Amino acid sequence: MTARSPRRAASPAALALLAALGGGCTLTTEWRGDERFVVAEVDWTPGETTLVQVLADLGPPDRIHRVGRDLWLSYQFRYHQSSTLLLSAYGMKVFRSRAGEDVDATLFVVLDERDRLLHYGRSELPDTSILSTAY
Repeated sequence: MTARSPRRAASPAALALLAALGGGCTLTTEWRGDERFVVAEVDWTPGETTLVQVLADLGPPDRIHRVGRDLWLSYQFRYHQSSTLLLSAYGMKVFRSRAGEDVDATLFVVLDERDRLLHYGRSELPDTSILSTAY
């Protein structure tokens, strides 16, 4: 039968050394705007679709601009998620690792003076599987 050595509690000096050599981990998530226009399937027809229909489909825009007689509606969405692992020793960064995902999308809707759709355009659609993990 072997004898076991008694367990010792960590000394304050060992804990201080571990804290000095320790690291940290952060998770950052940020989103701005409403992603409805990114995932919405719209069936708009220039000359027929009205401002009321656009607002019913997408809600209020982020920005409204009057350009001559035309009304420009701007919808924007940004989602950013990142995680960082940081190891430091004596106040200096020894190791840093970052991983993240971004979604950035914009939609413009242009209406005439009668509030009828002239045209619309949206940025390339991002990978929407990222959005399902956002909430």
